[in-house]
Amino acid sequence: MWHRRYPGNLEEWHRDLRSSTGALAGTDVALAVFDPLTGALLAATPGVAAVLGAELPATALDLVERGLVARPDLQAVADHLAAWRALDEIEGAGRESSHSWSTRLRAHPATGSVELAVDILHHRRPAIPAEAVVVTLHAGHHTTSTDAPNVGGILDRFWLVYDHQMRIVAADPRMARLGLAPEHQVGMLAAITVHPEDLPAVVPLVVAVINEQIEAAHYAVRIRGDQGWVRVQVELRRLLSPDGPMLVGAVQPLPDARRPLAPDALTPREAAVVRALFDGLRVATIAERDGVAVKTVRNQLAAIYRKLEVGGQEELLGTYTRPVG
Repeated sequence: MWHRRYPGNLEEWHRDLRSSTGALAGTDVALAVFDPLTGALLAATPGVAAVLGAELPATALDLVERGLVARPDLQAVADHLAAWRALDEIEGAGRESSHSWSTRLRAHPATGSVELAVDILHHRRPAIPAEAVVVTLHAGHHTTSTDAPNVGGILDRFWLVYDHQMRIVAADPRMARLGLAPEHQVGMLAAITVHPEDLPAVVPLVVAVINEQIEAAHYAVRIRGDQGWVRVQVELRRLLSPDGPMLVGAVQPLPDARRPLAPDALTPREAAVVRALFDGLRVATIAERDGVAVKTVRNQLAAIYRKLEVGGQEELLGTYTRPVG
């Protein structure tokens, strides 16, 4: 999924995507892979059906025809893909590329409408040629890098070994101490374990190491854990083996500088409002959910900011971890 020198073919690439997604079957991650050129569903975890409250669709269009997603929402994603594809054709010169963004959409399962946070990764591989769209759905709490566990002092570094296609072939057992189950990592394409917003900056560095353009790559990235995204620093180097080039990654967990709220710092109602902010909800959405006026929520937030001695929402989210509840 990363490497231009060994492009493979469409069938092999789809098989890699399916096997990588299958490695997440034992987790609650809701991740689906689509072919944007045909709309076909290539792979999905059981979590997708759980979030949608329905059987998996055969194609993206099935989501609309079954009333699970509104047509304008799906069209907005298609338009974004088309615009990126057109720009990539001009600037990319046929090179392998990745693009990602985050958005929100409303799903309509039988149990009632629900607003979802969505991470979308669009990957193009012109050498085959092929494209894939990896969609991760987050119902309720949307974990981000700031929600990662505090890992300071847990361990120094752990190790990952990749083949030339950036498939993880060996994982350090100590990863389990960070909520990164090694049995879920082995066999996966590394691109599926990395936060979609971080991947576009990482791909050129990885390709440069594989193609011997640079000796090593150093970058910070978020990788998927069983309890959220964990921020790590990676040093990636190329190895030689009888089966061809391989890579080894020395991964250093980065500590979370935020601090937890004291149990009695906020009232239960105020803690619920703060949790909603961490979940990405807007003030108007919180007010609608709780059946109160927008002004009421704003007054509650003003009181919260005074209690915690922060200047506003951004400082609150950057200073404290999400309240338990």
